[in-house]
Amino acid sequence: MTFDPSALPPMPAPAEVDALLTVARAGDEANLAPLAPVSRRINAANAWVPVWSTDQIPTRIALIHTEFKEARDELRAADPCVQAEKDELADIIIRCLDTVELMLPEWLTGRVQLLPLYATPRDSAATRQDQLTWLADIRDRVDEGMQLYRKTLDDDEMNLKVASELAHAAQRVAGLLVARGDDPVACVVHILHKSRTRGPRHGGRRV
Repeated sequence: MTFDPSALPPMPAPAEVDALLTVARAGDEANLAPLAPVSRRINAANAWVPVWSTDQIPTRIALIHTEFKEARDELRAADPCVQAEKDELADIIIRCLDTVELMLPEWLTGRVQLLPLYATPRDSAATRQDQLTWLADIRDRVDEGMQLYRKTLDDDEMNLKVASELAHAAQRVAGLLVARGDDPVACVVHILHKSRTRGPRHGGRRV
């Protein structure tokens, strides 16, 4: 796919990305909704999905599945790398939020109650096997989104249903990070900073 670099929208400044560390937090709680529009603007500046249509939803869900696989591979690694695990889990959140923002721009911003984040008992993620089980359960929500795409014939209704499933998946991955003792907002911001510097289409990838 070709694109005109001069036609790309401006990249959010580093300070705007850093501001999310405050904007997406309220005391001991975090909300992922403010992350979605900034993530979308970074991806747009990198020439990802310049023109959106609902026909792209299956491709987006397939990409989310690839992030689940990469997170699973890190959690199964014989020589675990905690930073890599956090990065891959944050990638799932970003993929889900970015897809929701493409489907329904600013929908999450006006519905902050969709993504409240509360502390989760850590014994539920005490081992990597526990985390893998949790991850598989979350992936089922993404699969449900695909089924809703296939079976819901009205586009408006379908968008709402699929977006809700993906938003819930993002919330649950964030909950997994909390259960591990990680800060999901900081994890996502770390990836957004990396994405800012990767260049259009991350060097020429297809999707």
